[in-house]
Amino acid sequence: MAYNISNVNIPKSPFLDTQTNRPSREWLLYLLGLGRYLGYGAFQNTADQSFTANTATLLVVNQTDYANGMYYQSGDGFHVLQNGVYNIQFSLQMQNTDTAEHDITVWLRKNGVDVPATATTWTIPSKHGSENGYGVPFCNFFIQLNAGEYVELWAAVSNVALTIEHQPAITSPYTRPAIPSTIVTINQVSF
Repeated sequence: MAYNISNVNIPKSPFLDTQTNRPSREWLLYLLGLGRYLGYGAFQNTADQSFTANTATLLVVNQTDYANGMYYQSGDGFHVLQNGVYNIQFSLQMQNTDTAEHDITVWLRKNGVDVPATATTWTIPSKHGSENGYGVPFCNFFIQLNAGEYVELWAAVSNVALTIEHQPAITSPYTRPAIPSTIVTINQVSF
């Protein structure tokens, strides 16, 4: 049985499907020019992030869970390796330590330039009793990117009482995994 030992971008798979004695699906797609992969990435931040009030701040991640066809570069955002349309999704674990509600606005930048009509504002609940207020802003964007281009998430808060908070795993009063402060997933949806 002949296996793919070439340098093409498909898994090592038999050229012929043993049941049909025809080229395998992977090779057929490759031979038809459809064997390209769609890029994807999943990233998170396992640390808190604070702000200066009314100041644009780059949102960061410090862990790559999965990445194929893209990478994160600290201080420079998410870089893609091939042309296409990408779906960028994020969620933030916001904490408010003040007794008043405060706002966070998040938006997208492409190659260092604000992307029109991508800003969204959320109001994070106030502290109540001894419990801080929490909210989870989330959104997704579709954007055309060319190979080598990058995107960043930026935010501004109305008060320094707002932070993006990571919480460690706990075992009491119940067991749950850690809560990342920031989660970003990127999926290429077309070429």
